[in-house]
Amino acid sequence: MVMNQIIRERRKALGLTQEEVADYLGVSTPAVNKWETGKSYPDITMIPALARLLQTDANSLLSFEADLTKEKEAEIIHDAYKILEKEGYEAAYRTLIQKMKEYPESHSLILSGALFLEGGLLFLSDISEKERYLNEFEKMYERAMESDDLEVRAQAATLLVSKYINRQEFNKAEELLEGFPEMTFQKNQLWANLLTVKGEYAKAVEMMESQLLIDVTNVYNRLVTLLELSLKEEDTKTAEYLADMCEKTAEMYGCSNYSRHVPMVLLYGALKDKEKCMEKLKLLLLSLKDNWNPKDFPLYSRILPAKEGGMLNGDSLKSGIIRSLKEEEEFAFLRDDPEFRALIQG
Repeated sequence: MVMNQIIRERRKALGLTQEEVADYLGVSTPAVNKWETGKSYPDITMIPALARLLQTDANSLLSFEADLTKEKEAEIIHDAYKILEKEGYEAAYRTLIQKMKEYPESHSLILSGALFLEGGLLFLSDISEKERYLNEFEKMYERAMESDDLEVRAQAATLLVSKYINRQEFNKAEELLEGFPEMTFQKNQLWANLLTVKGEYAKAVEMMESQLLIDVTNVYNRLVTLLELSLKEEDTKTAEYLADMCEKTAEMYGCSNYSRHVPMVLLYGALKDKEKCMEKLKLLLLSLKDNWNPKDFPLYSRILPAKEGGMLNGDSLKSGIIRSLKEEEEFAFLRDDPEFRALIQG
């Protein structure tokens, strides 16, 4: 809310007339009217007295907010959308530009405002006007890159890199990508886009295959975590579903055989199903001899070569697994079984 609205609303809330405000401050009634319509503003020396009269403080009167909350930001964008529908694009544009001036340090508002306005260009039919606006939005994204918020910077960088690639400004795109935070998920996708436009298809494929392997590993690990949580909650139905999903994911996306069998060992161990647990344990320990390498699977044939011996160190994994089978409570129900004892001694 801007100053003129605050003055008007506070005056009405206190039951004061414009004449009474004018008399108290020693100004004319038309002057107060101009303050409330936004045609002019009170002299700075009058702010303390006006704030006291309206029973507020100077910061509130000046509509000063050090930080813009996410809720307030969403409200600003929502208001701009209503203005776009009722009054047209230019009115919405002016409204958001004014808000950006009111909150010049809110890089999040600058980013979300620019995104909203760029999307709103669909309402414009004049192509020449669109180009003018697009240049302004690019400057806004550059300002958003100054944010301390990693997420805001990453979004702004993603948009700028895409624009540079579309314009074939490859040097600018590469320079920005080099400085991209490693943790932003779209970095490799943007690199692949750049390499594709430049015709460097083999490098783009290699990058995408590597990213896919990372993504698959992350999905698999999250499914296993959900499985473990379901077992702790004793939610057997969900646990069975998740164990099946883990197994199918590992098989479909070329994970190791070891990855396929781990979820079922966890499931049948928690359910104390001796027969099925032993069956899966045998397969699990046998899979450690596979010497798995992702390049053997078509989805990852172009990724950088793994070190000699593959990417799965079966010997180190086996010692850890045997230790868990011997010590962890989940497998205590198996320890009297001669077949189990022979398995962990083998």
